[in-house]
Amino acid sequence: MQQSAVSYFADVVLSPVLAVGLAAIALARLSGFDILAWLGSVVAGGALWTLVEYVIHRAVYHRVSFLQQYHDAHHASPRAYLGAPPGMGTSLIFLVTFLPTSVIAPILASGLTVGMLVGYAAYQLVHAACHFSKPRRSGYLQRLRAHHSMHHYHPEAGNFGVTTPFWDRMFGTQIKRRAKARPRGAVSCRRHRSASPTAM
Repeated sequence: MQQSAVSYFADVVLSPVLAVGLAAIALARLSGFDILAWLGSVVAGGALWTLVEYVIHRAVYHRVSFLQQYHDAHHASPRAYLGAPPGMGTSLIFLVTFLPTSVIAPILASGLTVGMLVGYAAYQLVHAACHFSKPRRSGYLQRLRAHHSMHHYHPEAGNFGVTTPFWDRMFGTQIKRRAKARPRGAVSCRRHRSASPTAM
């Protein structure tokens, strides 16, 4: 959906605020080994987010028809403020990660959720930087921008990871740099889908 700049970036604020709240509650109640276990689950949550991000982008935004049309709009106008309603991503992470896991292991639930929320905020920032800024040459953000740009403008489907190319390498969906990219704006999600029938 079309949004204002404020609503488009709302989750960049909401996710860290919820993460800080969960972290404060956890750290106030934990000590010793439990804090180490919690920190480990935060790292695991951040790593898990990168996989979730990859799967959602590849298997949902490029395969589920009613969501694909919205993602097509993003491919057609990558600098427009198009996205899910504010708070939706943050709320879904909390509902899907924290609530079910807290029944079994509260420490794990808190840490995983904090890691996922921080990962989601990082995704939002990196994705915005890919489309709205020009990072320094040779920096990590510049490499991510080049990686994501090929996802948008290359005839081959791939480069679904935004915060890291790791899962694209793991699952064989990384677009090779030696292939020639098409002119800016020439490829849409629909072209991506037809170009690679094996894509998830």
